Amino acid sequence: CPYQDAKQDHTRLGTWKGFSDNTYTKMVFSDGATCWNGPKRSITVTVECGLTEELSRVEEPSTCTYTALLKTPAACDLARAEPLQLDLDATQESASEL
Repeated sequence: CPYQDAKQDHTRLGTWKGFSDNTYTKMVFSDGATCWNGPKRSITVTVECGLTEELSRVEEPSTCTYTALLKTPAACDLARAEPLQLDLDATQESASEL
């Protein structure tokens, strides 16, 4: 959850620390639960423009250090959001015709 804790089930992956860049595209969570015989867990979430909110590409590049991709309309600028909205509208219209 942005601005709070990142969790996987009941395991705390980290506490919100802020954005790691001035473009607000990388959310950093650190000081999570300690891994067995390892470091405290942490996760960096890259935020990209997307049609719907979707967390994907969760990886563990090193022990108990995770990365993920969050796609969300909130990350879209107006030029990118308009075509996505048209796609969403078309998808919803097609679904309603079924």
